[in-house]
Order: sequence, then C-alpha cells, then structure tokens
Amino acid sequence: MFFDDDFVADKDWLAMALRAFRDDPKLAAMTGWVLADGIKGPGIPFDEACRIVDAPIEAPARSWTVPYSPYGCNMAYRVSAIGDLRFDERLVLYGWLEDRDFAAALSRKGGTMAQCKDARGIHMGSKGGRVSGVRLGYSQIANPL
Repeated sequence: MFFDDDFVADKDWLAMALRAFRDDPKLAAMTGWVLADGIKGPGIPFDEACRIVDAPIEAPARSWTVPYSPYGCNMAYRVSAIGDLRFDERLVLYGWLEDRDFAAALSRKGGTMAQCKDARGIHMGSKGGRVSGVRLGYSQIANPL
C-alpha cells in the first residue's frame, strides 16, 4: 500500500482494499476514489480534507472501474503479482509518473487493475516540500512514458 503524505484516507480505506484483494484473486493492483484532488489547484487544507472525507456521500452507481491505472497518492498492490518487479530508480528527480510506469510494467505480467470507489480519500496536493516548477518540468520531459 502506498499513500502520499498529503493524502487523507477514509477510515475504511484499508479494509476496502483488503476486501478487494480477498474477493478477486486476479486483482493485481487497486486505487481508491479521490473525492477531491488539490494537486489540480491551490491545494486543500487538512481540516477541509477531513471534512470532505468524513461527509456522507451518495453511493456511486458502481463501485468498481476496470481497467484503471493506480494513482500514486493512494494505491495498493498484491505482493505475489509484483514478484521481482521494482520501481524504476532511473526516473529522475520527482519520479514523475512512477505510478503509471510501475502499473504499465505490472500490466504486462497480467492481472486486473481497478479503481475501488469504496476506498475513498482526499489528495490535498500540498504545495510545500515539492521540487521547483522548473525541476518538475524537467522530470516531466526526461521521464516520458
């Protein structure tokens, strides 16, 4: 299981992930439902993220989306599906798209990848502690996938 340090998971996220892997032996990777993603804007303060994740929501029409590539802020993998596969340490600086790169390598080995909307959370998209925009831009160009 991988969470970014600025991801606020619903209290049931882990239980939903465990259930997903238990119920589908072909499930190699899963990601949860990001209810709000601060990376696409100014960011979401922690208190606001907690309020959103704790608020009641209407259940989605379907709880699974297949296929669905794991999103690095909240993803889990079946260890036996990974085998000897490793994250590519050659991805420079920010490791831009390491989640997509790893998922693509795993998909070549087979198995299902899905989004489980029962595992919810908020990606605050914290702006502090990140590399500069110039360095991020470089990693986006140097790590094309």
